[in-house]
Parts: sequence; structure tokens; C-alpha cells
Amino acid sequence: MQKPHEYICEQFKKYDAILLGEEHRIRENLLFVQELLPYLLKAGVTNVGMEFGSSEVQKGLDQLVTGEVYDEQRARDFMFHYNVTWAMKEYMDIYKAAFELNKSVGKNNKKMRILNLSYQYDWSEYRGLRYPEDSQKIFKKGTIEQFRVGGS
Repeated sequence: MQKPHEYICEQFKKYDAILLGEEHRIRENLLFVQELLPYLLKAGVTNVGMEFGSSEVQKGLDQLVTGEVYDEQRARDFMFHYNVTWAMKEYMDIYKAAFELNKSVGKNNKKMRILNLSYQYDWSEYRGLRYPEDSQKIFKKGTIEQFRVGGS
């Protein structure tokens, strides 16, 4: 029987992108992603997208996971920048797992990158319910799904 990480890595022989669904806020699901990172890198996969992060901080996140020293407060700040709901330890630990993996592979080898697949929404005019006319004000770069697939 194939182990989960073997199955996922094997799928990259056929597909350019693999989507992993998760039950939100389930610790074991997030630990699995953390444990999966070295296997993905070994299989040549260097980008892992994460829905709970804003693209506005991507440059800083790239520096965090490839830097010399891990800054847990900076990771927390990146998560809080997006949405305080997702600033859970296990989500932030995905950043840390990428950092530790990158430190272990050496300077001249390919690095793991965590891509933030969302953006900072503007809730300043939110009225308690999502009215259609308010959606464009909140989601200025398009709906969440549109943004994540590269359109608006």
C-alpha cells in the first residue's frame, strides 16, 4: 500500500498542480502538510500554495522561509495581516517547516516556497451582511476564486 506522501508526489508526474483539501483548523491535516514538504522538494516540487495568506506580504514571506534566522513574530504578523482567524500555530508552522527544510538543503540547492494565494480584503465598509453592492468594495481584486486562479 502506498503512503500518502508517495501518492501525492507520484501525482506530480502527471499533473502540474495538485489541490489538497483540508478540514480547516484540524491539527493533523496541517502537520501532514508540514511533513509533506521534504518529499515534495525531493520530487522537484518547489512551490506550495496556501490559501490563508495575503500576496501583499509574499516578498517578506520568501525572505522568512529562505533567511538565516526564523522570526516567529514576523510569521505571526504575516498571518494576522491576512486574517486573524487563520493565525493558528499549525498554519504558521508550515512557514517554519519550509524554513527548516530550506536550511537543511544548503545555499545552492532549490528551496521550498510557500505562496500566499489570497489578498488583503477591505472590510472597512462591511455592514454585517454581504450585500452584492458591497462585495466589489470588499473584494477589490475580484472574488477569492477569481484571484486564486489569476483572473479578476
